[in-house]
Amino acid sequence: MLHIDGRGRGIADQARLLTICTAMVALSGCAVHSADGSVEHPSVPPASSAPSAPFVSAIDYKLEPVDATVDGGVAAHPMTAVFTTAQWPKLGFFPKNDHWDWSGAQELLVTIRNDDSAGAEIGVRVDDSPAADGTNHCITGRAVISPGQTSTLLMDLRHTGDAATDSGMKNLPPLAGELASDTICNNVSGKIDVSHVVAFQVFLHQPAHPVKLAISAVRLGDTPVSSDRLTGIADKYGQYAKASWPGKVSTDTDLIAQAKAEAADLAKNASAKDRDEYGGWTAGPKLTSTGYFHSQKAGGKWWLVTPSGNPFLSFGMDEMYPKEPTFVVGRESMFVDPPKAGDPALRDEKGWKQSGQAYDFYQANMARKYGPGFMSKWTALTKQRMRSWGMNTVGNWASEDLWKTNPVPFTVQIYYPGKLAQVGTGNDYWGKMPDVFDPNFAANVDHGFAQQTASLKSNPWFVGYFVDNELSWTGNARGLEDEGIAIGALKLGQASPSKQAFVDLLIKKYGSVEKLNATWSSSVVSWDDLRGRGYDVPDAPTPAQKADLDMFVDAYARKYFTTIAASIKKYDPSHMYLGCRFAWKSAIAMRAAAASCDVISFNIYEDSIHGKGMDLAEKLDKPCLVSEFGFGSTDRGMFGGGLDQVSTQAERGAHYKVFVDGIIDSPVFVGAHWFQYEDEPLIGRVWDGENFNDGVVNVADNPYPEMVAALRSTLWPAYERRAAAK
Repeated sequence: MLHIDGRGRGIADQARLLTICTAMVALSGCAVHSADGSVEHPSVPPASSAPSAPFVSAIDYKLEPVDATVDGGVAAHPMTAVFTTAQWPKLGFFPKNDHWDWSGAQELLVTIRNDDSAGAEIGVRVDDSPAADGTNHCITGRAVISPGQTSTLLMDLRHTGDAATDSGMKNLPPLAGELASDTICNNVSGKIDVSHVVAFQVFLHQPAHPVKLAISAVRLGDTPVSSDRLTGIADKYGQYAKASWPGKVSTDTDLIAQAKAEAADLAKNASAKDRDEYGGWTAGPKLTSTGYFHSQKAGGKWWLVTPSGNPFLSFGMDEMYPKEPTFVVGRESMFVDPPKAGDPALRDEKGWKQSGQAYDFYQANMARKYGPGFMSKWTALTKQRMRSWGMNTVGNWASEDLWKTNPVPFTVQIYYPGKLAQVGTGNDYWGKMPDVFDPNFAANVDHGFAQQTASLKSNPWFVGYFVDNELSWTGNARGLEDEGIAIGALKLGQASPSKQAFVDLLIKKYGSVEKLNATWSSSVVSWDDLRGRGYDVPDAPTPAQKADLDMFVDAYARKYFTTIAASIKKYDPSHMYLGCRFAWKSAIAMRAAAASCDVISFNIYEDSIHGKGMDLAEKLDKPCLVSEFGFGSTDRGMFGGGLDQVSTQAERGAHYKVFVDGIIDSPVFVGAHWFQYEDEPLIGRVWDGENFNDGVVNVADNPYPEMVAALRSTLWPAYERRAAAK
């Protein structure tokens, strides 16, 4: 049987190419709605009577929208879907039989038109088991489609493991030939058996408003990819060798010319007016002076306050280090000119899953650009840039050289070393949660903080402490995300301090196990039985059981925040506790943070601070800080656009302004720290292979002009805008 792949290529072998029609109906009939709400699509007639691509189907399937509505249903038009503002609105595609065998396929291709007025970040996920949960038994990727644009999203099935493990980078180079115009789904992670595909889905993550998309084709392809796709991709400057763009460095002379041009720009735009030595606002209201940074509410708005008593909003950057190495070992063919022994930018590094020799293109370029002593020149230039751009704070994970001499305000993350029991939430992206009921938790916190606060407690330039980063405060059980910690604790046994603490709470509330069973509709034999074995929370717990899960999450969160806050204030009562840098957050955890933190911090990779649970932040009436945010693009040679991808550098600048203007206008947010200072390496950072365009400067230490313009236009008038905001 002849099949058409959507580009007019004939493929005789169905095992090698399977083309799926999303016209939603066969040519001769309409979609059939099943009793369960799914939409079934009859088999299409033989291909000889089918229309030309892309409306060709080779299999039967069911479409199951979740938090989305579907329009369309005639073969001559694409399917139109409206995705709601739910957390994970999606269109799920399922085989009518047990599974699909995609063994011969090379890529999943989804053609989508974005009918929304804003760019849409669209996810594609392929599952090989009904047990797929977003992390296990699936691969997931995503891409951005600009408003009004039609694009074919390509999920590369050649890499069925973690791309960072396969190649050392999370995002791969563009495809050539017939696939060159397709939009690659970036940041692909996961592992599947392509011979046993049980579902795939197109999804969004909690859009700020309903998003309308038109899907005209979903198909599989088997386009061969050149074997040299990863060969010779990094030139001597660490740039993509197989493309050109404005500002790309070709010679060392280009580096010198860029440095001279920037020096002239910085001299012309030295700094914003009316700033004190800390970057506070001298023309604003006079607030309380304590000699240290602190927070204060004035005129119905929260401010940070400089040691000299001036209003302060913290605008900074994370990862301000003069280093960004990438592994060489095992990847020598990726380099146009592999580094040679003795090169000072070549050194041993250790990452999450790999170790060995790595090369730092960023440092090599600075040596070429600034000459001997480039590290000290980098430090001075970075602080000069901050003043010129309107930034005033060194964010998390930064070089101490930035505040040791001629200091600027800075933040630090401190840690609690030592072994602890753990609690899984089902998310566990960076690892399981610390068991705060483990007696060692408080002891480890106290021991670690006593040492790490000693050199900071008397420093007036120090803003405050972060503790932890992106803990998995929520799980992945649908409808029970906020209860993940409690669900995870109940799964544990006698050795878990959290499990025992949870049972203690239940005993105090119910007294007898019979009352518990009556309320939970459970069959627990005894309290000892519950203590000793794992308990699985049902998919649909009773309201009372859910309330008990929340009770434990609240106890856990309050124990976590009060223990850390007490230890910080014990050793350093003068500086602020800036929170845990929430990425996954629940209302329960946010309220607990508000009760103990001086400032609540959030890592937010969205278009604005509103939505996805953030409206609660303003209701808590507590100072809040965005500790990470950012936007990236792939229009200047980078392979990955980051966690919030846009189409161009101009869009990066525009999104920065909209996001930070929202911070300035909010009565509770007191700053935002961009992630990060320089781009990640083109072919992957050593830690985990991440390779995003997330920097304000590129690998040649040259600022993106669109970003610099956005920073100045937003941050220079920030204080006046804040004061005028209603």
